[in-house]
Amino acid sequence: MFKDIELKHDGVYEIKKDKEENEFTVKVANYMSVINQEVNLDTSEHFVNLEFQPINDSEHRLLKVQAADIVTYHSLNKLASKGLDVNEVNKQKVIKALRQSRENAPYIQSHQTLGFVQRNNQLVFNHQVSYGLDAASSYVGPLDIQPKGDEDIYMDMIQSEVIGTLGLELALVFGVSSAMLGFINTQYPMESLMVHLVGSSSCGKSTTAILAASIWGNCNLRENGLISSFNTTLNALQKRLSGNFGVVQCLDELNQYSGNDITKLIYSLSEGRIRSRLNKECEINQLESWNTLILSTGEKSILGMATQNEGLRVRLFEFTMPQWTKSAENSNQIKSITAQNYGWLGLRFIQKLDELGTQRVVEIYNSWKEYFCSKLKETPFTDRVAAKIAILLTSAQILHDEMELSVDVEKIQEFLLTSVDDGLVKIDLAQKAYDRLMEYISTNRTLFSTESKQRTYRGHEFIPSNCKGKIFLDTQGNIEKVAIQISTFKEILNSLGFESPKLVLDKWKDRDWLQCESGRTSTRIMINNTKVGCYVLKVQVASQALGY
Repeated sequence: MFKDIELKHDGVYEIKKDKEENEFTVKVANYMSVINQEVNLDTSEHFVNLEFQPINDSEHRLLKVQAADIVTYHSLNKLASKGLDVNEVNKQKVIKALRQSRENAPYIQSHQTLGFVQRNNQLVFNHQVSYGLDAASSYVGPLDIQPKGDEDIYMDMIQSEVIGTLGLELALVFGVSSAMLGFINTQYPMESLMVHLVGSSSCGKSTTAILAASIWGNCNLRENGLISSFNTTLNALQKRLSGNFGVVQCLDELNQYSGNDITKLIYSLSEGRIRSRLNKECEINQLESWNTLILSTGEKSILGMATQNEGLRVRLFEFTMPQWTKSAENSNQIKSITAQNYGWLGLRFIQKLDELGTQRVVEIYNSWKEYFCSKLKETPFTDRVAAKIAILLTSAQILHDEMELSVDVEKIQEFLLTSVDDGLVKIDLAQKAYDRLMEYISTNRTLFSTESKQRTYRGHEFIPSNCKGKIFLDTQGNIEKVAIQISTFKEILNSLGFESPKLVLDKWKDRDWLQCESGRTSTRIMINNTKVGCYVLKVQVASQALGY
């Protein structure tokens, strides 16, 4: 390319001529060469991988830099700080040498995303390498997902230590369901799913998470594996999940979470995107979004710690077992083997999905979804819950029918159905908030003024100094409605464990439990001869609707 530059094994040489036009070479820099060119399929960024001999060092080093860094004098200064033999005298010749070596350097492809993504209208599964892509692509992200050890040893452990124990079989289902969720999401968009395992410190829940993580990669908490601690920030968790569309991510020990808003955590993780970051077209950047199964563990219930919000039970499945593993010996054996052997079962699962084909997988999924829609209690959320539990059972069926792993699909089905169905019963936010508020009013009756339709009743004459609102009684002395001042309503609801009073009010209004002005949830009520903005709950209407 450049007739005056020659690259040799020991350096960059300039070709010169003497007075007789005889050529000779002069070394101008230590060895450097572009060994390959790399394009990141997720970002479209181009890189070059350099091999070079640093100044005052005989050992060759490798350096990955952006392609633009080797084409200008200014950018070469950054490379000099990395050890490249470049200076003010030779930088023009160095640029020529690098451009020359780049001409013949092969192209490679890389990716940062994990799981199912679309490439040129083709569905691809990204792992350590890409599956389904015509040209190979290698993972360049931070996680250690390179399969390790012996596949046979790992699969033998599954047969001997896992099969036959419901909690551990569920771990397999949860682990591969991350890919199933990512796959189904390409057909029927849905949010991420959180699964929380509850149990005492010695029940084996952490081992269950380790097993689930080992399906896809390194399951060591202290390395760049697929298990991380809750002892971190929401931003850090979001960054860790970003670009993941099918590989399970585990969070161990909820009690270590440093944040104070567990409800916000669940909503943020299940939503699957970092809200503040959009590309130039105002679209969500793939590297700032995710869609996968997040498996967490803890001694405490998330739903018990969180505010009583119905939306959480759609986003999070919580399961409790007295013992997730067979024994301490069983737990130790699983941890010992997965420490050295991992990343095999997930790739087998992806291969099986490919063999079955999209149509067949979707048929199995829709069959399970229809089944659960018919079996679960009917609520406004039944369809969404059925869609997610169908993900788990589709995975279980494929493990059993197609991969010859004898997971007990019937027991898994029964366990999940019972657990999730019980959660749906607890989902009625409007009722729960109503019940809690009536308990509060019963306990704190003296904080409310009273107005009665009974002529003999004198309670309306009492106005408490710290008045929260007003109770209206019918002719029989029963509570007809309760007005709570706007200024104190949030305080009361928060004290009862409801983080979003607005959501409660919206649910009450939808059921016609509120006396309110048009287009609002509030109205003005006379209290102590002054009109005050209040939320007015029609107690008798609500009680009748609930069958009280």
